[in-house]
Parts: sequence; C-alpha cells; structure tokens
Amino acid sequence: MLFRHLILPLTTMALVLGLGQPAMAESYEPEYEIIKRHDKVQLRCYKAFTVAETTMSDDYRPASYTGFKRLADFIFGKNDKNEKMAMTKPVSMRPSPKDPTGSWNMFFVMPPNYKDLGKPQPQGQDIKIYDVKPFCALNIRFSGWANNYDLAEYTAQLLKVAKANKYELTGEESHLLVFNQPMIPGPFRRNEVILKVKKPKP
Repeated sequence: MLFRHLILPLTTMALVLGLGQPAMAESYEPEYEIIKRHDKVQLRCYKAFTVAETTMSDDYRPASYTGFKRLADFIFGKNDKNEKMAMTKPVSMRPSPKDPTGSWNMFFVMPPNYKDLGKPQPQGQDIKIYDVKPFCALNIRFSGWANNYDLAEYTAQLLKVAKANKYELTGEESHLLVFNQPMIPGPFRRNEVILKVKKPKP
C-alpha cells in the first residue's frame, strides 16, 4: 500500500547521519512566481532548476533513509570531483512514476553554482542528474513533522482545488517538500505538497 508506513521525517535523517548543516536555513531554493491564490492553496510557476534524484524500491520510511544518505554522500564529496556542495532546500519525495505503489523517488536541488563546480557526477551510486524544465503547480503549505500520510491528505485537497477551478493535471505524482533543519520545532516547520498542472491560458 502506498501510504502504509509513517515516515521518519526527512530532515531527521540529517541528524541521524550527522549531516545537518546550519546553512540550510538560508540556503538556495528554486525560484517561483505566485500566479493565483485559492485560500491556502497557491498556483505557482517555477523557473528551471537542476536536481540529483535517486529511486528506492521499498516502503516509505526505509526508502527515505536510504535516499537521503545516498544523496547526502554525493553532495558532500562522494562524486567524481570530490567536490563538497552546499545543502539546498527543499528535499523532495514522491512515488516513483515507474512503480508508484512500490518505489519512491527523492531529489535534492543542485546549488546555483553547480555548473561552476564542473558539474560533479555520481560515482557508482544510483543517482541521476537532470534539469527540471519550468512548470506550474498547485501548492499547499503546512507545519509539523511531515509524513507520508500528509502527502496523501494534502494531495487530495489539491485535487479538489484543481477540479473546482478546472486546472488540467499533467498526470505526474505529487511531491512532498521538506525545508527545515532537524532542530526546528514542529509548529515552526515548513512543509509543502505540490501537484503539477498545465499553465492556464491568459
């Protein structure tokens, strides 16, 4: 089942693995423009950005742990240039498009100086680097320690907003986005769920 396990919060992985970085609070995140608001839901259009993504064939909780460690090793120096890169935000988790009931995809956003660093590449890890083209998405923000049940709950809310406002879905899986360091208390945490839609005509 897609949502059968409570997630160990993604940013807690940084603490468990000793990978937390204070700079994350001020780190880079993809740029976007708010096009329209529907109460707590925003329609955003994002600019292009680059990600490092990995796929895990497992339930949500162990997949989160495996994915975070794999990607963190890559950006903290386990790459073909032995280059340490800045931790960015958010960390994204979504059901794998190829196997949405049994696998998960996680990505880190590459820092804006990724090209200047010579585009470090993975070494033997199951990681792919690719550019995300500009896109639009419905977005909802919430606090607390995010888990896979939140992904299901807020996706359902976004689907209702999409239907009510006649937004056309792209067919892609929704993303759970986590932004904060582990030490940030639940009420002050920033989490988001996004659901891609086609850009409305003017």
